[in-house]
Amino acid sequence: MHFYSKKTAITIFIFLIFILSFASSSFADDPALQDLATDPANASASSQHRDRGPARAFDNLNTHYFVDAWEAEGKTGWLKYDFGKGNEKVVKEYSITGANFPTSSPKAWTFECSSDNENWTILNKVTNEPIFDNFEKRTYTISNTNQYQYYRINVTENHGDGWMIIGELELLGNIDPPPPINRVLLVITLVSGVEKEYDLSRADFNNFVIWYSTRALGTGAEVYTINKDFNKANFLTRKDYLAFSKIELYEVNEYTPVP
Repeated sequence: MHFYSKKTAITIFIFLIFILSFASSSFADDPALQDLATDPANASASSQHRDRGPARAFDNLNTHYFVDAWEAEGKTGWLKYDFGKGNEKVVKEYSITGANFPTSSPKAWTFECSSDNENWTILNKVTNEPIFDNFEKRTYTISNTNQYQYYRINVTENHGDGWMIIGELELLGNIDPPPPINRVLLVITLVSGVEKEYDLSRADFNNFVIWYSTRALGTGAEVYTINKDFNKANFLTRKDYLAFSKIELYEVNEYTPVP
């Protein structure tokens, strides 16, 4: 909820022109991929050595395998991330960062996905990966356009050490944009104290703000017309005519209708 008065009209006008210009700019269809696995608590693993649990592979820290890496109890094991029911994601790439113990780094693995945590599909298979340097990060592109709840790396061989260690695992994809705000409940308070309420589309609201702000600059029409498309009954049209000099302030409540 926001309140606006004539004192802020000029600022609003400049800001709105900027926003409308920004919205018309072109953007890449596929923006840079980002790590979708942001909650270490959603990680699990086949095993862990001492206190070096799976959450450490998703904590964005990698200074020493003693304190912030996942270490399996043995040379092999799987590391899994659960996005949660109803929050399935399309993972397009994944990255592995080694720890400061190269001979413990993965050498052979499959990268897999699942919708039920029981039936797994292999998205990528690696059989003879060269040894990782200390804290080296490598990214792997996969062919995947489907959403899944679960992803895991299933390591079947490391580079010879008695334990297998992964410093960090990233699951990369496009961040879901927030739903668009396409309706505005506009409440106008007149100098008489009377309130007028209008449920407007985003475009209609932008037109109102442009009129209000240009009128505050001393140009434009004194009266603005709002078409009321509700409770029309047998009338062909219903309109309200708002005089700029009669408006004390207006309140903006943005929302997206529930389907």
